[in-house]
Formats: sequence, structure tokens, C-alpha cells
Amino acid sequence: MKKYILILLSLICGCKTIQKNHNDLSEDQRVAKEKVFLKDEVLKYQMTVDRIIDSLIEINDPRLKKDKNNNIIRPNDISPSGKPLYFETTHGDNLFASIKAETVKTGGSLGLNLFGDGVTVGVWDYGAILSNHEEFINPNTGGSVIEIDENESQEVVDNHPTNVTSCIYAQGIFHTDEYDFQGLAPNVDKLIYRDWDNRDLEIIIALDGNSDFVLSNHSYGFPIKNSSGNYQYDASEIGIYGGRDKILDKNANTYPYYLHVTSAGNEGDLGEYADGTGLQYAGQEFNKYDLLTNGTLAKNILTVGAISNETSLFGTALPSAFSSSGPADDGRIKPEIVARGERVPVARALDQDGNENTDSYGLSSGTSFSSPITAGGLVLLQELYKNYNQRFMLSATLKGLACHTADDIKHWNGFKDIVGPDPKTGYGVLNLEKAATLIMNDSANNTNLQELELNNDEELSFSYTLTDSSEPFIASISWTDPAKENLSAVLDLVNDLDIRVEKDGEIYYPWKLDANAKNQAATKGDNFVDNLEKVDVGTEIGTYTITITHKATLKAVQKVSLIVSGGGFLTLGNEKLETEDLDNTVLAYHNIIKDVITIRNLDSSNAINNTRIFDINGRMLANKKQASQQLVEIDASALNSGIYFLNIQTEKGTLSIKTLVK
Repeated sequence: MKKYILILLSLICGCKTIQKNHNDLSEDQRVAKEKVFLKDEVLKYQMTVDRIIDSLIEINDPRLKKDKNNNIIRPNDISPSGKPLYFETTHGDNLFASIKAETVKTGGSLGLNLFGDGVTVGVWDYGAILSNHEEFINPNTGGSVIEIDENESQEVVDNHPTNVTSCIYAQGIFHTDEYDFQGLAPNVDKLIYRDWDNRDLEIIIALDGNSDFVLSNHSYGFPIKNSSGNYQYDASEIGIYGGRDKILDKNANTYPYYLHVTSAGNEGDLGEYADGTGLQYAGQEFNKYDLLTNGTLAKNILTVGAISNETSLFGTALPSAFSSSGPADDGRIKPEIVARGERVPVARALDQDGNENTDSYGLSSGTSFSSPITAGGLVLLQELYKNYNQRFMLSATLKGLACHTADDIKHWNGFKDIVGPDPKTGYGVLNLEKAATLIMNDSANNTNLQELELNNDEELSFSYTLTDSSEPFIASISWTDPAKENLSAVLDLVNDLDIRVEKDGEIYYPWKLDANAKNQAATKGDNFVDNLEKVDVGTEIGTYTITITHKATLKAVQKVSLIVSGGGFLTLGNEKLETEDLDNTVLAYHNIIKDVITIRNLDSSNAINNTRIFDINGRMLANKKQASQQLVEIDASALNSGIYFLNIQTEKGTLSIKTLVK
């Protein structure tokens, strides 16, 4: 006990020193100090938890779980009121259909070939993984792609980690007429697997050692009622932002390209959780809602719920009854997204007799599987973005993009035709086709995805013109919010940003949930709780003005991601691709009506002499030479929809421009 106290005092003193000199540091020094501070914070939190757990074990607290030999099982955490908390897993079809992943694969409608190349992903789960399962063997090297910690126990105690990991990485060795067992991202450079013990520190260590590590999956959580039948939380502790959430948010701020993806939990179905009142726990205000616990409520993570794998009478998948609902106690939209979580084809570590088997398979259900399906899909989006931009997008951009392009679930828990996010399915089903298309469109005009900075007392303004009513105009902002330091504060949001869209004097507001009516759908208005705001405007052609502002004083300069989509819209003042080197005079775009690529030089003293067209793989598809022209048109009828690169030679120099052929 004295040892813990001495270390805590040392950490506290060290934290004060870091904060004292924070403003005098360079950016690199500041980031390095923040990483040290984060590790200290994690260690301090864990030692505090360990101290309380030790005291519970010392007195043999009756709430402690015991194994079959009556030995105490050490808790994984402590509730705010001091109760022991135990993690539990949140346990044909292929995995692609529910999130339209087939559109970004070889032969898909978008002409892409995404399998996770160049990305590192992590999985933290229960016990050891069967790393030599045939689905985890790299076909090029013959070895397992799974990176395990040799210091951890390698005894396979459960199917769960193998099930979960296969949703991301499985090679697709095995398939039947009914089911395809391939994972979403079977070409990831590395898959880091760790047991969930020491997860917070292990994530930091992994991030420090790998710049391509941008995402991890966590298919477990603290259920309200554990497998021993004990309630782990008081009613007042459910839905609140806790110490674990604070750690996760600090991590997100220190590592802004990393996204923590977690399952929402399986407590939506009454069944074993009913207490005789029709509710899941005593003191619950809204039947089937307010079921999320510590670790799923951090602001900067992505919490994933589950949907069925079959279409309903309404022609769309319905939310799974077992999937845990939100929202957070302050009204934040949780979970944010959903994916398939029923009868998911997975690789298994054990056969029907309980023996390790490297070619065993089965079907499983739970948010445990909607989460890695989502994680695998997000890996593909990061791969695509990096292909076009030579870097990954910020985690806030990735999260915002997923929610911005999600397919709304309009039918949930008895409600029909309800538009907008809800406390059961969030913004809806991940849609890789829409998200990938938006990335591709952005690579052509640099207007769909913008990663900006907002300073104190600053207003950012953008004007867009919607030219086609086939798709609605939608605008979203997303940002990595600082961690909430005062856990007793009513609101969890620290930097409250706002987005507004205006057209012809009419103001359009973002979606929001009501903390006092947690079982109701969203309305539109001033959202002062979420660090992701989405404005669904409509399809009326015309010019829209987007403004981004903030309330109160920002804790620091705030990075914010702006995501915009709509039918044929162009950014005013930047409606065509331009290059600064040639004085912004060369424009290139696809003329859909004539089906030609138009290159126009607005500088009468310059001229275009030669134009070459390349696909995304670097193959030259056209080489058009001409004598000193201001306007060049190249037939695009033989080109598939997608991104192309133009190498344009002018009398004043050569430039490269990306363009989108629709």
C-alpha cells in the first residue's frame, strides 16, 4: 500500500511539472510530453483501481466472482460506487452485404480493390487467440499475420477472440454455398492481438511503435448484470461518463489518427435481465433504453450496435432486440452506428468437442460481431483515403464520415418511418459504398472532406451550390473533444462547436436527442452535447452557406472535420480543380452531358500542348497532343466511373490534376 502511495505522489508531481511548462514547448515537445502524461494518467488510474480491488479481495467481498475451485476472480475495474466490475464478451451470407462492402472489392461497382493493405489494426479481447487457424495464415509468407505477446498466456480458453478477429482478417479459405467466411480486411499489414488485461497501456505502446496503427476493436464491456447474477452498477451509474471513458478520450486527443471501436453490449433484450418490473434494472426510467456503461460512453470512440441479417416486411434490416440502447445520460447519440450482428459466419478456435481446431467454423450473434465488421469496413476507408492523399484521415474525420453516409434505420422498437438518428441504432447502418464514393469525389474537387482548425472567437464559412436534386444536401462536423476532467459535471462536452446551414434566410439545424426522453427519436435544434453534428437539409437546388462557430471559450485550438455531400454540388470559388503553380488558371472536369474530360486554360498568354490520362494504378490511357490550345476535350466514353490523373503540359510548365469521371 505504501508503495502505491509513493508512486502516486511521484506521478502527481510529474504531472504538475508537465503542465507548468506546456505553453513554452514546441509542437513536437508538446506531443511528447502529452504522451508521457497520458501514460502516467493510465498508470495512476490503474493503481487506484488496483488498490480498491486489493481491499475488496482482502475482506473477501461477497460481490467478487469465484471460479469452480472457489478461487477469487480478480475484477477488471471498479464502478463509481466501488462495486467490482467484470468484463464480459458481447457475443452466409458473407459479411459484406450489410455494409455494402462488396462495392469496394474487386469487381465491385466502384472499380476499387480494397482489402486493408498498408493498415495495422488491433484487437483486444478475452484470453488467447488461435493464431495458427488456417484463416490467419498469410498466403505469401506461410506464417500467421497475428502478432501476439509471447508473455501472455497462449492457452485457448474461448472461441470469442478467434471469432471476432476473423471478421476483420479471415482469408476466406473456407466457404459454402450459403456462407462466405472471408473477413473485411484480409490484407492488413499487421493485426495486433492482446488479452484485455492492461489494454490501455498496451494500446499506447502499440501506437508509439506503429504509425499505420489507426484502429482497434473491443468486443467486450461491463454488463449491468454479470454472468454470476450480480448487478454491477447502481441505476445512477448507468449512462454516465466514467473514468474509463476519460482515459479513452485522453488517448484520442494524444493520438488523433487512432479510433477505438467498441461493441454496445447485448442487454437490449429483456430476458435474463428483467427484474420483474419489465425493466432491465431497478430505477430504470425508460424500458429498453439507457443501457450503456463505462467504456462505451467516451466521446471520441465509435460505439456499435447490431442489426439483423435479413430484411423485414419494411424492406430493410431491423435492429437486433439484444443490442444495447443509449443514449448517454447527457443526451449524446450512442451507439453512433450499427452493422450486422446476427448469424455471422466466423472462424472458431474449438470444435464441437472442445478441442483446438485450425479449420473449425460456425455462426455467432451479438454486438461482438457488428463491432469488428464495422472496424474492418473502416480499415478499407482509411486504405482508400491514403491511396489518394498519401496519409490517413483523422479519426474524427473517419467517424464523421461513417455517420454522415450511414443508412438511416427508420423502423425501431415499434416506431415506423422515423427519420433521423435514434437511441437504438444511432445514425444507422455503415454504408461503405456511400463513404468510399464521397472520398473519391473529394479527391476530385477537395470540397467533400476538409480537416480544418477553429480558433477562439473565429467563424468558418463555406458556400456550396447544389446543382442536382437527385441527392440531398447534407453537412456534418466532427471533432476530437478534450477529455472531461470533472466527472461530476452535468455535460460531457468540453469544446461546444456548432454547425448551421442557411439558404434564402432559412436556418437548418443538426439532429439531437433528448436526455429527458431517452426512448424518443431525434429532433432538430441546437446540439450542445455531441461532438458530431449532422444537418440533413434537402434536395432543393440553390446556394447554401455553412458556418462553423463555437460557444464559450475553446480549451485550445480545435481541429474540426467538415463533411459535405449532395447532388452535383460545387464549392463556390473553387468549383474546379486548380493549381497554384500556374496561377489558378487551368481547370479540368468531366462534362457529363458531352461525356468528355474538359481542360480549360483561362490564361490567354499560356496554352496547352499535351495531355495524358492515367488511372489510379498509373497506367496511361490516353495521350493527346495538340498545337497550343486554350480548350481541350478528350472523349471519356470508354472510361469507367472513378478517379483519373491528368498530366497537362503547357507553355508555362507542367501540372497534374485529379478528376472524377461519373
